[in-house]
Amino acid sequence: MTQLVELQKNLAEFEELGIQVVGLLRNEALGAKGLKLAKENTKASFPLAYDVKAKATPKYGPKFTMYLIDEKGVVRAVLPKQDKKPVKPSVIIAAFQKLTNADSPGANGAGKPVLIARPDAFKTLVNPPCSYCVTEAKRRAGELKPNEPVLAWTRSNHEGGAIQYRFFLEPYRVISDTYGVFVYDPDAGFARGFKRSLEFTFHGWRNGIMVMKHKDGTLFSTLSGRAFAGPRKGEQLKVIPTITTNWGYWNAAYPKSVNYRMFEKYQPIELTKNDNADSVRSRGPADKRFAKQTAVLGVNYAGKTKAYPIAELEKSDGLIKDSVGGKPIMVLWYAPTRTAAVYTPDVGGYKGKKPTQKVVTLIVDKENESAPFVDRETKSRWGIEGRAQSGPLKGKTLRWVDSVQCRWFAWAAEYPDTELYSRDETAKSDRANE
Repeated sequence: MTQLVELQKNLAEFEELGIQVVGLLRNEALGAKGLKLAKENTKASFPLAYDVKAKATPKYGPKFTMYLIDEKGVVRAVLPKQDKKPVKPSVIIAAFQKLTNADSPGANGAGKPVLIARPDAFKTLVNPPCSYCVTEAKRRAGELKPNEPVLAWTRSNHEGGAIQYRFFLEPYRVISDTYGVFVYDPDAGFARGFKRSLEFTFHGWRNGIMVMKHKDGTLFSTLSGRAFAGPRKGEQLKVIPTITTNWGYWNAAYPKSVNYRMFEKYQPIELTKNDNADSVRSRGPADKRFAKQTAVLGVNYAGKTKAYPIAELEKSDGLIKDSVGGKPIMVLWYAPTRTAAVYTPDVGGYKGKKPTQKVVTLIVDKENESAPFVDRETKSRWGIEGRAQSGPLKGKTLRWVDSVQCRWFAWAAEYPDTELYSRDETAKSDRANE
């Protein structure tokens, strides 16, 4: 019974890998006869079929409890008990993945991407105590550097907050918090946030993208927030507005915003430079439209997706006016921190309980380096985080569009039908609308 309970907890992983679980229920000692009975009793269709033609051998004896059998009915692996305890689901998954990798052309060939479960690879940080940026800047003055990379959530109370990569996101790839669920995947080149929850943990990789697991067993992509296996398969997590920037910019602009309290136990760790072997092993064939490591800004809006190479943003003056799904958007680029963000050309707000909308037209004016975007209507100055820093609209915010800086292989794996940004096509559209 203990083994069945453990298997049930991991059904999402088994489902994703194509493993079918069928219990022998004490028939294993009967050899081929017992296997045949189990097959007939379950009426199952298999990717894993029983070897009903096999003769009774010790491999079917009570010494063993798990067999991996392929679609041809051949026993491929026998997993013995460990210290007389049932075989752990993680051992089953690892053995299956070993067989799968041996049979497939590999990560860069024609093989399918696989889920690699490594829940013990990184601890998850849950609901850490909070402070303010100005306070933590004093507490760790000798260690926090101006170019310290941070993930900033840009809305919510206290004008958002910042999370230092070296202190928090590098050692804890998933942070489940009351402000949001924050994730960092250095292999796929992104960090972002989802609606608050204390029930997610790091789980592994799939398609080269980090996976997190909800306590109910559902597995979610940390790039899209979409559930791909488990009881809530198909569900989409709500994405919250975030940008990747640096400590110097964020602390200067928002010293009273939230920062996790930096106790002594949180020590800086240098950022990972090499790709994780399991992340690489989980990848499928590369989309050849760009080199797989190309840095892009991925946008998901109005039922469509589009990828903007960061190299194209670098060539712009800091502002690209475009459309996704037939809806207008503004792509902002802030070179000093290498930050990209996307907004609709309007200011969100409320009059009473009713939402209001004020259309704005942004232009680039770098007279103020920290707020280089100005709207023609009110002359208010805006920062890359989409908040007016001065002028009549000070404190107001633009409507954020789901967007994330990442590597091309990850975005293309998650959104294989994604459109690509083209300066020429956008220019033609602009001329047609003049």
